[in-house]
Amino acid sequence: WKSADGTGTNSTTIVTYKDNDANTSVNGEYIQFTFPFHIKLNQYVINFTGLKEGEHNFEFDLDNKFFEHFDYNDFNSCQIKAGVRVNKKSNLLEFVFSSKGWININCFVSNEPFDYLQEHQIKLVVKFSSELINDNEELVILPVGTSTLNVAQYLFEMIILSLPIKIIHPGVVDGSLESETLNKLKELESKVQEKSSKIEIGR
Repeated sequence: WKSADGTGTNSTTIVTYKDNDANTSVNGEYIQFTFPFHIKLNQYVINFTGLKEGEHNFEFDLDNKFFEHFDYNDFNSCQIKAGVRVNKKSNLLEFVFSSKGWININCFVSNEPFDYLQEHQIKLVVKFSSELINDNEELVILPVGTSTLNVAQYLFEMIILSLPIKIIHPGVVDGSLESETLNKLKELESKVQEKSSKIEIGR
């Protein structure tokens, strides 16, 4: 067999792997497996079966590699501390996801890189049922007997959805930033205003 990274080749070895999300391809005597992202992110799996009733805390350090698993590459770099607090009750689980850190990203207006402070928190309730239909964003229904939850997707969505559509450098807001792009925008804006003024006078 041949692993996805090209190591461990042995044409006489038989590998059996069952996962509906895994991709397999056959090339001659070798089989290449490409495993889905949730297998690579198994460090974010929380096994709640062995937890006693009450609160339990988990911490994760997130950087660009974490976001690359979701094909998200908008950050120049980042360093985010994420926390997951689990309150286990007899019939449900209460999750509190939180994140705080900095993200180096380019300004939407000036294209200048800067450190953006990210901080957010969301709550989630996990229940167990044979009926998995659910339209409540703060409620997750898991099949009866489920013992784990991979929180990677929830952490990713919490952080990305907490960001404004247009992230603007604070220097643009207070007028202290000097950049070639910003100067050109100001020059263009001035010309547009001047042209508008001439049109108004001509009327």
